[in-house]
Amino acid sequence: MILHPASLGLLAGAAFCLLFLCQAAVVAVRILTGWNRDDAGEKQLRLERLTHLESALLRLVFALQAASLLLFLYSADLYAHFIPGAMCATGVLQASPAGWYVLLVKGLLFFLASGWLLLNRWDRLGDRYPLIRPKNLLLLVILPLAAADALLLSRFIGGLRTDLITSCCGVLFESGGTSVAGELAGLPPLTMLAVFYGHALVLLLVLFACLWRPAVVLRGMLAIVALTFFATSLLALISVFSLYIYELPTHHCPFDMLQREYGFIGYPVYLSLLGATLAGCVPLLMAFCRRWAGDGLFPAGEEKRWLRLCLILLAVLLLLTGWVVLRSALSLR
Repeated sequence: MILHPASLGLLAGAAFCLLFLCQAAVVAVRILTGWNRDDAGEKQLRLERLTHLESALLRLVFALQAASLLLFLYSADLYAHFIPGAMCATGVLQASPAGWYVLLVKGLLFFLASGWLLLNRWDRLGDRYPLIRPKNLLLLVILPLAAADALLLSRFIGGLRTDLITSCCGVLFESGGTSVAGELAGLPPLTMLAVFYGHALVLLLVLFACLWRPAVVLRGMLAIVALTFFATSLLALISVFSLYIYELPTHHCPFDMLQREYGFIGYPVYLSLLGATLAGCVPLLMAFCRRWAGDGLFPAGEEKRWLRLCLILLAVLLLLTGWVVLRSALSLR
């Protein structure tokens, strides 16, 4: 499987990102130990030139890292044609011990890389690099995760065998099974439907409260509700919405919905969920930046734009899931 074009692209992308992150980490350490914005000497000027170069390279690297999550899922779905017993990405992830860990690490990298890109944007808009230290500290946090991603990805792709049978999604997500996936699939569908829309209502209320009042505690509450809503949505997708998508009362796979047979409905669902979660966490990140660099850091209306984006993406997610339920020939009554 290593010679598959998707494998070569994933491995080359991971190696490219890790190489430039290692180089950028050296610059980050120099900045963290020697940065003094009140100094006009040659050392400080050299550091300012380095941070421009670092910023330009890392914008590309972290954009690739943020996109690699969906690219990995798409590639795993392609591998299902070559792995005996695999019908979608679930069987492929089961075929290699590192598969699920790659997915977890890439999910963490999506949010951390997006956070760095935001910090970098605001740092460039500010006066004399007000967020230079936080964004470089975040870079040093991301580096070991990127190394783990490259290592696990190579183990995952190298461990795929075309002569061994793996478990399909129907076995792994069997309702009432003893595995964690089986227990998630066995959650009461109608109860999870009520929990999902109830949690969405709470998120909407907190969003409107944040639009109305600029309290920091509301931003913290919004981030918590957005992150817990992400978990609730994944549970609901496995336990109830998958049933309506596949129109089968026993099929709970969260990855089959990425396939052509189901209109690639999984991509807009997951993108809107990831985007809403990220946008819900941004106001808290902005509150942290204000404490670090003062109130004049952001352009006018920046926070409200993110709050509205979270609202729009949440509405898209609710419309998609509602449409899936209404158009389906399956009834759980």
